[in-house]
Amino acid sequence: MKSILIIDDDLSFTKALAHLLGQIGYEVSVAHSGQEGISRYRENPSDLVITDLVMQRQDGPQTVQELQSEFPDFKFIALSGENGDTLPQARQLGARHTFVKPFATEELLETIEEELIVS
Repeated sequence: MKSILIIDDDLSFTKALAHLLGQIGYEVSVAHSGQEGISRYRENPSDLVITDLVMQRQDGPQTVQELQSEFPDFKFIALSGENGDTLPQARQLGARHTFVKPFATEELLETIEEELIVS
């Protein structure tokens, strides 16, 4: 079973996405800050990370950079609710896929499948 770590400080969003991905058959863990996400990934590296870029305590780019320094091959999908202003930075950090919230759920699910097939 493929595992996904969702890092996002929007509690209702993470709950809904985790539920959906769990229903499909993924093993899902959730972190509500970048720091918590790094700790969870260190404890149990996931096949894919889905991270928000704009969070209160530690933003997504900083989180991605810390994870990359320890786990150079980790895969991530970047999300942003800020009109996508931070998405170019995520692409520079290695995100192959980025989404602006709200996004089409089907498109995200297809992207997740694509990312996990490559792993």
